[in-house]
Amino acid sequence: MLDSHPIAPPETRPVYSNVAFTLLMYAVEVHTGKDYTQLVRDFSAALGMSSTRPSPGEDALAVIPPMANTWGADYGDNAPGGGLVSTLADLSAFMHAILAKSPALAPVTKIR
Repeated sequence: MLDSHPIAPPETRPVYSNVAFTLLMYAVEVHTGKDYTQLVRDFSAALGMSSTRPSPGEDALAVIPPMANTWGADYGDNAPGGGLVSTLADLSAFMHAILAKSPALAPVTKIR
């Protein structure tokens, strides 16, 4: 992250940023006391998504494109910006939870 530079000046235009997701997860980790892997595990378990996890995935269970790709990479701190492995069944369960307004997706409110 230290070598990254902004694509546009702040507040001039929207720019997608994987670094923003990394920074967001740092804040969530401090607030919850759980790291990204634990949070993904908890979230996916609550929705019955048993095959969703942070990268790297399991080669034996994957369809890996026969070309240069980042399959199996350990994204480390950058995992929140796109380092998940899942299945179609788990993605369907996630979409169903969204459309059914599942209580598992309800925000947790905490009064301090």
